[in-house]
Parts: sequence; structure tokens; C-alpha cells
Amino acid sequence: EYMGTQLDFMAHKSWEDRVGEPLGSRGALNSLETMPLMPSTLRAKGSTEKSLSRWQYFLYAAPSLGFGASTQFLTIFQFALYTNVYGVSLSALNNVFLGLQAMLFIGDPIIGWWTDVSKTRFGRRRPFIVFFGPLLMAVCFLGMWPVFTTGQLRLTIWFGATYLASQLLIQTYQSPYQALGIELTLDSTERNKLFGLTQTFYQAGVVIATFTPTMILHFTNETRTVYFWFGAGAAALGAVPMILLAVLVRERPDFAPPETSPLIPGLIRALSNRPFAILLVSITFLNCQPYYGVLLVYWCQYSLNLDALWQAIILTAWMLGSFMFMPLWAWVATRIGKKTAYLLAMAVATVTFTFVLFVRENDKLAAFIVAFLCGSSCISLNANNATFNSILADVVEYDQLRTGFRREATFLNVVQVFNALTSVLSVSLPLFIMDRAGFTANVHNTAKVRETIAGLLGPGAAFWCVLAFVALLFFPITTEIHARIVDGLAEHAQGRPALDPVTGVMIHAPASTVNVVDERVAWFLDNFFKFELAAVPRFGPTALLWIVVAWLVATLGATVGSIFWVLADPSRYLETGAFFAMVAFALLVFNCCRVWPAIQFTKAPVPTHI
Repeated sequence: EYMGTQLDFMAHKSWEDRVGEPLGSRGALNSLETMPLMPSTLRAKGSTEKSLSRWQYFLYAAPSLGFGASTQFLTIFQFALYTNVYGVSLSALNNVFLGLQAMLFIGDPIIGWWTDVSKTRFGRRRPFIVFFGPLLMAVCFLGMWPVFTTGQLRLTIWFGATYLASQLLIQTYQSPYQALGIELTLDSTERNKLFGLTQTFYQAGVVIATFTPTMILHFTNETRTVYFWFGAGAAALGAVPMILLAVLVRERPDFAPPETSPLIPGLIRALSNRPFAILLVSITFLNCQPYYGVLLVYWCQYSLNLDALWQAIILTAWMLGSFMFMPLWAWVATRIGKKTAYLLAMAVATVTFTFVLFVRENDKLAAFIVAFLCGSSCISLNANNATFNSILADVVEYDQLRTGFRREATFLNVVQVFNALTSVLSVSLPLFIMDRAGFTANVHNTAKVRETIAGLLGPGAAFWCVLAFVALLFFPITTEIHARIVDGLAEHAQGRPALDPVTGVMIHAPASTVNVVDERVAWFLDNFFKFELAAVPRFGPTALLWIVVAWLVATLGATVGSIFWVLADPSRYLETGAFFAMVAFALLVFNCCRVWPAIQFTKAPVPTHI
């Protein structure tokens, strides 16, 4: 029926005759998409495109071993290193952490757009991988081996500088890296295998970073020496494969669009993509889970009363569960579909997280088993989950069907923007709740505190999994729908219209002469949301400028108000105030970027019918 309606559409009447008429049982042609001309090498039905070789699988996945070891080493041990070894105030580090999250909230989408639009004779992705990947490894090493060993202010600045640099470099490296993986193959099954293998390497690095330093320090007190050699080894383990990947694996030049999408309209189009919006809501709920890397240590030390070695063992068990089960989830996704596999993993996580409540004090075996089971769902990996990345790749192709652009890095960084936002909820908020419950460090806490920690790690995480599960139920792209999307892109590559399998609407081919809206005008109008444009016919061309100014006043007031709220009582309002300040400031910058387009529209308004 799908192919028949397209053939009937093209064979009997011209586009002018058919616009607005019903298209078989697929609905009306009620959407005219504007798209630039872009070639495609999609693996359509009957295509002879080569499959990925084992060497390509290995070259792409190998850098994740060192990447996981270095970044996880920094994530788990950096706070403890600067407070326990170098004597830096934890409150000072937390204040720096919250302040830097606001910068990352602004910087991540800019980095994503930059990596998407950059063009060099060496490709779009490989230059970022070969330069910023090894640089990230060096920064992770320096973050765990500061050149200063004394001076509170100097060490706090060093902590902030290395943390900010590492987070920005992670996005600058990881977005092109993941985008390259999406582009290597368009076959859904191969993608599941590729991202599954990559996640397996990553989890192996995480397990190494979690257990090895703690195990060595159990026999020696030379923390600085141990961290130096482990950090240097992990950095080399990541940098060398990154360079080999960039040198030996070629990009597909036909995936580089002839024109680049502007930043603000590109973000608005991404957020207007319904499948992506649903997926973003789901992954944002998962990102709100209390971060296991922080709470698991408190659970082991204060709820279970375990020593440092067993804390490392339990944390390793969690990571080991993800490491061992990731290949299984990749296999399951190829058998029952990505969406179904992801939903099943969320259901498993919801059940296993609740087991945390039933582990008793000093019960090491039960703690090990529960931690392993919690990790087995791989849900706590959030945006690093292989199934999620494979689903996101399908969304990228759906966006290409509708817009004509491949914008892998843009979508990846929008996810990271929301991840930076929810870091306040996943890290700072649980610590705040523990503090309000009466938590005191390095003493035996009350039963209320111990139960609060277990509740946050277990049912607290399960609650967010349930919300993510419900949101993902509405995600429309299944394996069959993705196959139709690929077929539609192949039709566009031949200059023919294609059916949007999600909405049931025909979409013109790239650069089709029947598109009624000029491409540049369409991108210009996408500086504004639909409800904002709807105000123009009623209130005139100046309506958009007044709307943007109103947004500026509101977001500026919210930003300043949040700052004063925090300053009124930092001990009570720091986390909540920082959350609102981050959101308000990001929206303030976003609307500042729309002032000039609003002024341009006032001077030269686009006709109302357009």
C-alpha cells in the first residue's frame, strides 16, 4: 500500500493538481517541506552496499576503552581527591560545580552545532576526533594529578579549570565520534552491534577505573603516585586508538550537506521533531535518577557500614553488570526491536532498583548481588546506553527526511544540554535531601539517614524509570517505520517525493521546484516558534519583536531573581536556585540570539500566506 500510493501519486496527476487532495488511505498532502539538495547512499531495498568489517567494528569501538577509564576515573575520584588528599573545602568544590554547569548548559548546543557545520578536506568528524580526543585524555590526567599540591585557592581554580575543560572536551570529542558511528552504517542491525560493542568497551574501561586504583591503594598510601601512573596509562589507552580511528576509518563524503543549518533555527527544528521530543523527555527522566556513582558510595559506607575496599567492590559489581549484559541487550534489540528492548530494560531496572531497600547492614553478598542486578539493565548509563544511541540514529534519519540535513551532533548535544540541566537533580538534590535528613560525614548516622540514602538509590531511581517508560510508549519509530524512512530517503535521492511514515504526509524531494517556500525564508522563519508566528497576522510585523523582548525581560528577571534567592540563604536554596538560574540564563541567551531576526522581520516582513 505504501509503495502503491506513491506510484499512483506520481503517475496520474501533477503536483499542482494533487496538492491538498487525499492520498489513498494515507491522508492529505498538507505539508510542504523545504529541503536543500543532498545526495544519499542509503541502503535501500536491494542495495549492494558493503557491510562493516570486523576491523571497522574494532577500530570504532576501541577508543571507548580508554575514554571510559579516563573520564570515569575523573568522575568518581576527583571530588574525593581534592577534599581528602589536598584538603579543599567540599562546599567550595560544590559551588564551582554548580557554577560551571550553567556554562556547560550554554556551551553544549554551540559545540554540537559547530561540529555539525564544520567542513575540512579531512572530513567533518575525524579532525575533532584526532585533535580533541587526545587533548581530553591529557586534561583528565591533569585533573587527577594537579601541578599544585598546596593552596586552597589554587587547587580550587585548578579543579574548576580541569572540570570545565574536560566536560567541554567530552562534548567536542564525543559528538563527532558518535555521529561518525551513526554514519558508518545505515543498517539497523549493524548499528545495534556497533553501539553494543562500543558500549562494552566503554564499560570495560569504567570497571577498570572503578576498581583498579582503589585496589592498589589498599596496599599503599602513595595516592599521588598511583593516580599519576593510572591516569597516564588510561590516557594513552584512549589517545592511541583515537588517532588510529581518525587515520584509518574514512568518512562518507556524501553525508556532508552542501549548506549548513543555522544554530537557533536548527535547535528549534530539532525540538519540533516529535519523535525526538518524546525520546528527549524519556532520556531526561532517566537523567534525573540519583546518580549511582555518588550515592552508591554513601549507601555502602553509611547504610551498609562497609569499608573502602568493599565500597569499590560493590561499585565495580554495578559496573560489571552493565559490562556483561550490554552485548545481551544489543542482541535483544536485533530480535524484538530497539524500542521494545529499551522498554524491557526500563522494566528490569524498575524491579532491580527496588531490591536496594532489602539489603541489610554488613550484608556484603546481598549488596554485591543487588548492585550487579541493578547494573544489568544498563539503564543507569543514561545517554551512554547503546540502545538509546541506536534509537537516536533513527531519529537523525527521520529528521533528514523532513529537513534534508544530517545533524547528528546537534541532536546529541541537545541531549547533553538537558543532561547538564538534570545534573542538579541527579547529584545536588539527593545530597541536599540527605543533608535535610540529618546526614553527618564520618560518623554512624541515624536509621532515618540510612533509609533515606537507600530510598534515593533504589525506589528514587525506579520512580524516574517508570516515568521514562511511560514517555517512551509514545515513541513512534519502530523497526518497520525506520525501514520506510530509509526507503523515503532513497526516493528523495532520486528526486521523487516520499511519504512520511510517522505523519502519513507526502514530503517533496530535496530542492523540488514545487516547494512554495524559499529555503532561506523557511530557515529564517524557524527563528520563531509557530505560536509566535501566529501572532503576526493579528498584531502586525512588530509582534515578533515585542514577543522576543517580553521573553528577554522575563528571563532576565528570572535569572536575577534566582541569584538573589540563592544569596538570601545559600545553605537552603543553593541547589534549587542554581537549577532555576541555569534554565533562565540559557533562555536569556537563546532569546538574545533572536533579537536581530525579529528586527529584520519588522523591517521586511514575510507575506502572511508564506
